[in-house]
This record gives sequence, structure tokens and C-alpha cells, in this order.
Amino acid sequence: MVRERLLDAACVALARKTDGNVRYSRETLSFQAFAAAMFGRCLQFRVTNPDLVWDA
Repeated sequence: MVRERLLDAACVALARKTDGNVRYSRETLSFQAFAAAMFGRCLQFRVTNPDLVWDA
């Protein structure tokens, strides 16, 4: 869905019940990549909507 531009980003985490270790099937689906994409999208939204008031 990300490739087809239906979503801005996605995160897929795989965890084992026994030890709780988390792994990602691909680096592009990691939480870090997801957070960076969402942060970038928020910045883009803010720049393209200068008429909105942003309280600090």
C-alpha cells in the first residue's frame, strides 16, 4: 500500500512470545523509518498550511 501511495508509511514488527525480541522484516518497515516518514509528512503539512495557527 505504501508502494501504491495509498499510505504515507508502514511499520511491521515481528515479536516472539517467549523472549519478547522484536525484529523487522525489512529496514524500510522498521519503526525508525515509520517515525521519520511521519515526521516528514507533518513538516510538509505545516509548510503547506501557513494560514493555520501553531501554538508552541
